[in-house]
Amino acid sequence: MSIESGMYVKFKGEAFLCLIVETSGAVIINPKRKTKVNVKNLVAMNCKPATHVSHENGEYMVTVTKVIVSFITNKIMKWLPGNGNRVAILAAAGLAD
Repeated sequence: MSIESGMYVKFKGEAFLCLIVETSGAVIINPKRKTKVNVKNLVAMNCKPATHVSHENGEYMVTVTKVIVSFITNKIMKWLPGNGNRVAILAAAGLAD
């Protein structure tokens, strides 16, 4: 199985969300860290991928646990539960609070 953006992967025994896949490697993130690694060192996990959502001028990935990651900054968004952007992005992903 090929590794794609939005997939969950294992790297050195830890679970990560794959943000970007390029020929030079993949950018992966989890709550503890973000790193770029060789795709050959990743193992695809058999679970539902994150949902890709467009909102205003941004692109986001939304996990089933309602974690929102920006494609622009490659960072986890730390909006409060009532934040308008968070509410709209979760609704677009079918995960409204």
